[in-house]
Formats: sequence, C-alpha cells, structure tokens
Amino acid sequence: MDIASLLSSVSSSLQTVQFGAIEQVGAIVLIGVVSARLAKTFRIPMLIPLLITGLVLGPTGLGFIQPGNFGISLTGVAFVIIPLYLFAEGLSMDITEIRSVGFIVVSLITVGVLITAIGVALISYFLLGLPLVVAMLLGSIVSATDPSAVIPLLEGGRISRRVASIVKAESALNDPTSIVLFTVTLSLIQGSGSVTPAAVVVSFGRLLLGGLVVGLLFGYTSVALTQRFELQDQLAYVTVITFIAAYVLAGYFNTSSVVASVVAGLVIGSELNRVGLTPQSRRNLNYFWDNIKFIAQVVIFLLLGLYTTRAVFGSSALAEGLVVAIPLMLFIRPAAVFGSVLNRLNRAEKLFISWMGVRGAVPAALAAATVGIASTIPGLYPYAQTLFSVVFLTVIFSIGVVALTASRVASYLGVEVADRLDEYRSIRARQLALVSALRSLEDAWSRGEISEDTYKNLKEEYEAKIRGIQAKIQEVEDQLKLNTEQLQIMRKKRQLIIAQINALNEFRRTNELSDKAYRELMDELMNQLNEVDDKLTKLMVGEVERPRDTAQS
Repeated sequence: MDIASLLSSVSSSLQTVQFGAIEQVGAIVLIGVVSARLAKTFRIPMLIPLLITGLVLGPTGLGFIQPGNFGISLTGVAFVIIPLYLFAEGLSMDITEIRSVGFIVVSLITVGVLITAIGVALISYFLLGLPLVVAMLLGSIVSATDPSAVIPLLEGGRISRRVASIVKAESALNDPTSIVLFTVTLSLIQGSGSVTPAAVVVSFGRLLLGGLVVGLLFGYTSVALTQRFELQDQLAYVTVITFIAAYVLAGYFNTSSVVASVVAGLVIGSELNRVGLTPQSRRNLNYFWDNIKFIAQVVIFLLLGLYTTRAVFGSSALAEGLVVAIPLMLFIRPAAVFGSVLNRLNRAEKLFISWMGVRGAVPAALAAATVGIASTIPGLYPYAQTLFSVVFLTVIFSIGVVALTASRVASYLGVEVADRLDEYRSIRARQLALVSALRSLEDAWSRGEISEDTYKNLKEEYEAKIRGIQAKIQEVEDQLKLNTEQLQIMRKKRQLIIAQINALNEFRRTNELSDKAYRELMDELMNQLNEVDDKLTKLMVGEVERPRDTAQS
C-alpha cells in the first residue's frame, strides 16, 4: 500500500469518529505545545511544525480537525489576533537596543517596506498578469517580516549585536506600515476610480499618524495610572485594558488600530523600565504576554494550515508562488535594504539583513483575511485564491531557506562577533563576582561571624584570584588590539576603582571605617564599577566590529 492510499484509509477511519469542538480545541492546544517543543529543540520557527500539522490534520489531510465546527472564520481571527500579537511584541521590545540604530530601523520600516511592496507589485503585474492595484495589494501583504520567525534564527548564534538589534526591531515594527499600506490599497480596490493620489497620501498619513497619536496617548496614560494608583501587581489587567481601549478608539477615529496597538505596547514596555518596575512584576508581565503571543501564533498558523486547500500545491500555484518568492528574496529584499539604509551599514551587514527578510505571521494572516474579504469585492474575488497561494508559498519558502542557511550566511559574511569578545565578557564577569565575594567576606568578618585567621586566608586567596583575572583581561585586550583612547581611559578607570575597593577593604580591616561609612563608600564604588563595565562592553563591541566594517565596505 502506497502512502497516498494509507492516508486516504486513515482519513476515512477518522471521519467515522465524531470529534466535538471541545476535543478539537484540546487537540489544538496539545499541537501548540508539541510544536513549541519541536521548534525549541531544532531551533526553527514554531510556524513550521504548526503549518505542517494543520495541513495533515485539517480538511486537506486526515480531516481530524474541522475549523468550520468552531463557527469562526480565518478572516475574523486574523483581524483580532494580529493587533494583539503586535501589542505583545511591542511590550517585550528593548527600546534601548533600538535607539542606537533608530534611523536605520525607521528607514527599513518605511522606505524599505514601500520598495518591497512596489517591487513585488511590478513582478506580479508583469509576470503573473494581476491588475496593478491587486498586484500592489499582494506587495503590501508580503512586505512585512516576522519577529517570531527571525528571533529563533538569531538565538544561540554569535551575530553582531548591532545587526541582531536591527533585524529584530525591523521585523517587529514594519508590520504596522505593511498593514496600513494593505488597508489603503484595499480601499482603492473597493472604491473606485475617483480616488486621487492626494487622497491616498492623506489616507496613509491619517492611518499611520492617527494610530501613532492614539498609541502614545494610551501608552503614557497607562503608565501614569499604574504609578499613581500603585497597580504593579495588576499590570497584566492594566495592559489588556490599554490594548482594548487603544484598539477601539483608533478604530472609532478611523485610524490604524494596529499602529496604535504597537505604539502603546512600545511605550508601556520602555516607560515601565524607566520608572523602576520591580523584577518580579516585569517577569509576571512578560510571562502573561508570552503566553498570549504563543496562543496567537498557534491560532494563526494552525488555522492557516487547516484552511489551506490542495490547490495551493498544484503545479500552477507552485510556479506562481516561486515567481514571486525567489525574486523577493534575491533581488527585491536586497534592493529595499540597500535603498533604505544607504551608507549607514557596510555591505556584509546589508546582505545579511537582506537575507533575514523572513515572511511569517502578518503576511499569512492578511492573506487569509483577503480570501474572506474578497467575497464582497467583485474586483478582488477572481484573484483571491492566487493571492493566498502566492503568500502561503512565499512564507514557507522564505522560512525554509533562511532557517537552513542563516548561520552559514552569517559566518560567510563575517557578521558574527569574535569568540575572544565573549571570553573577555566572561572573564570580567568572574572578576566582578570575586570582588562581590570579597566584600561579603569583609562584612562577615566585621560582624564577627568568622575568625581573623579565616578572614586573612580567604582574603589573600580572593585577592590573588582577582589579580590573576586582571592579568588575563589585559592579555585578551592586547590580543584584540583594543588601544583606542576611550578604551584606555575606561581600562584605567576600572583599575583605579579596583584599587579603591582594595584600599577600602584594608581600612575596614584595620577598623579605620565604621560599618555605615564602609557600606556607603562600597556601594558608590560598585556602582561606578558597573557603569565602567557597561561602557567597556559597548566600546568593545564597536571596536571589534570596526575592522570588519573597513575591510568589507
């Protein structure tokens, strides 16, 4: 018996069993958990096992899960899940990572998205024969990249921190631009021939800027209320209410609810860090929204697999998908990156960022939404299935190719951070830990918890280790040839702070300082040491990467 016959037999058997909605929901949750584990184990985006599972278990495959039993459409799910998913992404982003590469990211999420959309539109118009406005709709759908697909490919590697920050920020923040462009283009298809270029620009600006204003308003208001009424323990509820309010109000004023959601999430995440949110509260908030993101991804990609028909895998559909997917990866995406960032990155960095343009959740959800919307738009209906097939295959193709090649491409282009830099950081961390241990030893001796002989023996041992590590630090720095003036100043400052800490410990040992004075001075010196370490790390990263920039520019 061949595989096709076996699947047909299994499908017939399953269809004789009646699985209710509750059993199917349970199966979906189980599939999500298993997919997450597989994705983590093999370091692949979670959507790959989800899509495969949806195809196998859905109506196209074994028929175990029938999405029609839930009484919901993929279109409705897409319009609810996307803003929720993007709000969670904004909330978890580290705004400090974006600041140093802010102009590059802004260029990528505006100019880069427009170049991508126009490039795909031209390919689709000339090679697939789609009407220009429908081709532009396809371009707007696939112009967004996906953080949930990109981040697993960056984790565990040695990608330059600057490049990784750009890729993560772009993939999280270009979705609103893509969705606004999708909304404007869809209105052109619905509307009519009386729409002028000026009206398109005004509509685009209203959606983007209006959503920005609403997001800022609710983001800052939420943080202010959290501080005023001490709501740190209720942050999960506060953020959910903020999301709903921003989403609804943006829709009421005919601006972009997606932009409002992302901006509100970004503001809340960055402001809560600034005002001193307790680590436990932050962990609880991240845990809550990580679960939301997980559920959102499971729903989007599993349902996408469930709703996919066999027609997507026909020879003509595959050909149409590759006609768009291959030029998008090899030509259009690089043109968007090179054309938007200009000379602010070197050639290797631009090429790697171009290669990491993975399509994922948002294009998939927008494609699904388009199929549902098309039934009410005569000008779009004949092309809806083509759009869905092209986007589906583009998502699969980009994820599959990039997942298999990302680490090799990074190594070939030289955008990986040197191993010696990681060693340097590790050595400095050990030195700081020993200094803290020495301080604890001083405290224990001053409280009479250990004898003077024990204190002296341990003190000598720890001081010898600290001196040894300092020598190792100097050795690594010399090998890295880090001799810039700023680095020399920071290294000297660090040596002087360590010398002050040692002197302070000696004063405390001879009872020349009170406990209170010792603790105050030690806290001050430790804070200074942490600040110098932070500056050294930033200088180290910049200095290690700079020679590559020069060589490959």
